[in-house]
Amino acid sequence: MERKKEELDAIEKEATELNKRAMADISSNNAKTLLSKARDLIESNEHQLDQYKYALLLSVTLNNQACFYKKYFSFFLYSKGKYNAALTFLFRALGEAEKLDIPDEIEYACTLLNICAILSFLKK
Repeated sequence: MERKKEELDAIEKEATELNKRAMADISSNNAKTLLSKARDLIESNEHQLDQYKYALLLSVTLNNQACFYKKYFSFFLYSKGKYNAALTFLFRALGEAEKLDIPDEIEYACTLLNICAILSFLKK
């Protein structure tokens, strides 16, 4: 059983590290790849991870993906479609956060603020 815990800790650590590396380089397309890897890692281990850790890791990753779309495509005129993609990630992140008995208040607030910022940009 202890080995299983070590493996799950390694998954959590790797997902967290992928998120950190992506956010450190948010303006590059590499961030998109790193965040996709993190999301795939988390989602492929949904049934092995503790429900709280799964929802929190996925919520953070989805929020970061939305930030990538918001930041990376903000310089282009055709970005409204990417903002809609960012909203999709944010609403999914919000849903994951709401599954938690005790949501991470800071992460939840950041997700709500990101939703507001994008809706404001889209004039909705």
